[in-house]
Amino acid sequence: MPSHLTQRMRTLVGSRAAKLGNRFFLVIGMAMNTIGLGWFALVAHPSTPYLELVWPLILSGIGIACVFPTVSSEVVSSVPPERMGVASGVNGSVRELGGVLGVALAATVFAHAGGYGSAASFTGGFVQALWACAIMSGAGTAAAFLAAPHRRGAQETGGEQPEADGLAPLESRRFNPALRASSSEEAPDDSAGTST
Repeated sequence: MPSHLTQRMRTLVGSRAAKLGNRFFLVIGMAMNTIGLGWFALVAHPSTPYLELVWPLILSGIGIACVFPTVSSEVVSSVPPERMGVASGVNGSVRELGGVLGVALAATVFAHAGGYGSAASFTGGFVQALWACAIMSGAGTAAAFLAAPHRRGAQETGGEQPEADGLAPLESRRFNPALRASSSEEAPDDSAGTST
């Protein structure tokens, strides 16, 4: 059930982010993930039934579902169109690296605070690892809240992009018929000037 809700939330967030903004879902998602992890750490005991664990799992899963799509959208929309592929690749690499470092940190905390000798020892280390994850998630919440709002590009705001030396970018001339026509009209004048 938690995984099903997560998938549903990703679809919903993707359709609503354009109206409410990526930053809104980033802050809300990271806050929900932080609360879910802390809640899980509070109720986790050797004899805790699954029904007491499923609710913080759902809350944390919904929070993460709000974060991943909006991070990808924010990264891609903050670069020129010709660099979107590079930005998407860097975002994926950084996400994988962050996951590896997070797992390593949680495993280190678990090994230091607990172990596999008994249920109580395992739970003790597991709870401390959850608190470490909650702290990292809280730091992410603060970073998302304090980050400067992203200013949309000229294509979304209706403004014109700056042109170097009075010339439109190559991609704009290629896909804009008006610019292509103006370029073709200016070409004979240049050739006439050079011939004289």
